[in-house]
Amino acid sequence: MTPEQRANFVANVTDAEQRRSAEKLWQAAHVAEVALTQACVSRGIAAVRPGEDRTEEDREAEINAAVAADPDLKALHAAAEQALQPWLTCTEYGEPLESYDGEIIRCVLTGFLVHENDKYLIDLGTHECVLKSALGVPLGFILGDFLSDDAPPIAIGDDALSVAQAVAQDRVNV
Repeated sequence: MTPEQRANFVANVTDAEQRRSAEKLWQAAHVAEVALTQACVSRGIAAVRPGEDRTEEDREAEINAAVAADPDLKALHAAAEQALQPWLTCTEYGEPLESYDGEIIRCVLTGFLVHENDKYLIDLGTHECVLKSALGVPLGFILGDFLSDDAPPIAIGDDALSVAQAVAQDRVNV
């Protein structure tokens, strides 16, 4: 894709600047959380061991006790909490989607994070994601190999109307 094509798709996303700001806040929170997690793992804190029957609450209690006792962990925990607070103010986006292997999902057309509250299309063959706002596609339609997250009944099935056909037949309000 050329830079001009990408710029055209980004221009369709009306909240592009807010998305960029939200991503910076999420990234800061994520980096701080990973630092705390790695420090805990390196100390063997709250590790899941085979055959062990501990609840999530038990592991959380172990982490809290370790943080209270270790100044380095206490500092990492405080930094993670401080970085998390601004991200929590971005409630309109929700957490970024992750693939089955834990990779963060981005829109292939714009590069923006795809959040759990977004409307998006997923290519069932490649598992690539596209923000609907980047395309200007009406919400709720299947388009080619892309499956919508909330397709209406007229768009479900092998003979689903394309967006262009649906608009031409006046079945969609755009």
